Amino acid sequence: MAERGVVSASADYRRWFSKNAYNPGILVKLVEIFRTYFNYCEVGHDKMTPAMRMGLARGPVAPEDILYFEPRPRPGRRKSKSEAVANPKAETPPT
Repeated sequence: MAERGVVSASADYRRWFSKNAYNPGILVKLVEIFRTYFNYCEVGHDKMTPAMRMGLARGPVAPEDILYFEPRPRPGRRKSKSEAVANPKAETPPT
């Protein structure tokens, strides 16, 4: 996905990107997911992840927990219009 464009002789020397993502932002997101996976999910020969060795985690994290992570709303934070429309029955904290 990070391949450089190939210059084509038959297409008036225009660059042709055959296998890359066309959007560098997508590559950044993929690298971030892989980095998080290898630091928190991948267990080494000592049965610990790199995050466990550094004291950032108590145990290996399931990949599903990373991919489907949704942060908890902070207490006292007002909901945006899109959040209020998506979940109209949820209580809003007093302001």
